[in-house]
Amino acid sequence: RYLGLYVLRNILGQGSEMRVVVMLNVFGGAEQIHKRYDLKGSTAGRKASQKELSKKSPVLKDLDWLKNEEKLDLGEADRDRFFAALERDVQCLQSWNLMDYSLLVGIHNRDPANTLKYEVMPVVTIKDTSRLAYVGIVDILTLYGVRKRAETFFKGQLAYGRDVSCQHPRYYGERLLRFILDSVVARTD
Repeated sequence: RYLGLYVLRNILGQGSEMRVVVMLNVFGGAEQIHKRYDLKGSTAGRKASQKELSKKSPVLKDLDWLKNEEKLDLGEADRDRFFAALERDVQCLQSWNLMDYSLLVGIHNRDPANTLKYEVMPVVTIKDTSRLAYVGIVDILTLYGVRKRAETFFKGQLAYGRDVSCQHPRYYGERLLRFILDSVVARTD
């Protein structure tokens, strides 16, 4: 969620401008985040680097999720409600010709015997028996214009058709939804 867009003038010297977007923190909830994932639904090169892994709180990627996490075992109603909301958001982004966004997932490993803290901030959470996940779509301002079309073409050629991250918005959104349904939330059917 966007809270504001500001232009700061003369901060870096006379005549300079800096644009600042203020957003709500997806991970601004009451519980500690143990693992962070940036999921795009792509597996081509989508693994945290050694440099990223050396950080105190690394942001892991799609291949790391597949290797490290079990699917979130939501009840059927919760899974359907979460996926329907995600699907509507993705359809909206597709209609605006946007791509390169991610589903940010923050995992809090919880003890089922303990009561979860009350969430004061307006965060989105889903939970199974052992984990609470803070979720939100981020980085939604990338328009699929000429530059991104060229990137899709050249990266696709260099990768010999591998599933590169940069894709047409229609395919990009469908791939993200398929990844979430196949690898992030457990199917109950």
